[in-house]
Amino acid sequence: MIRLELIGQNGLTGSRRFIVEKFPVTIGGSREAGIQLTDPEVAPIHCQIELVGDEAFVRNLAGRAETFLDDVPVTFAKIDSGAKLRVGQSSFIVRRWEPPKPQGGVSREVLAGVAG
Repeated sequence: MIRLELIGQNGLTGSRRFIVEKFPVTIGGSREAGIQLTDPEVAPIHCQIELVGDEAFVRNLAGRAETFLDDVPVTFAKIDSGAKLRVGQSSFIVRRWEPPKPQGGVSREVLAGVAG
């Protein structure tokens, strides 16, 4: 199972952190977005992260409001672990995520969907 961690990198995303386990997931300013941002430059549904096989990709859904991956505007692109994803003024580092291994009989927390 592929899981991604999106780690906020600026004032708009602050120290927000999202764990994504269900795909596709949308990012935008709308309440319908899987990851909702309060960035005035982000479209209601700005982009979508989806899986193709065991690889994660980002798809721009905002038309003229671009989506950037490592500071390059993209319409559809593979997300390498450690890549910088920017929508509007909000930026995240995206990396593969594995839950911590249980220690001393502590059960593993099960995450569903998006946590942030």
